[in-house]
Amino acid sequence: MPTATEAGFPELRYEAFLGFFGPRGMSSELRERISADLRLLGTDEEMARKFNAMGMRLRVTSPAELETVVSDERAALVRLQQARH
Repeated sequence: MPTATEAGFPELRYEAFLGFFGPRGMSSELRERISADLRLLGTDEEMARKFNAMGMRLRVTSPAELETVVSDERAALVRLQQARH
């Protein structure tokens, strides 16, 4: 399997992420309550060890920060696609 550079995408840099997504129209109160629970989970050392064992780094952000990550990644992939054409 070629690397991204070998496949013609030398500018491709990608850090995978996982996120929790709720249904459109979810109340901000519920979103913030779930976010608070997840932030608490993110402080659990055992959970961090489990993620590390899978080669992942546990980092919990706010809903607004996840929205920014998704938006930035989408824009970067669009730019990359446009550069290829």
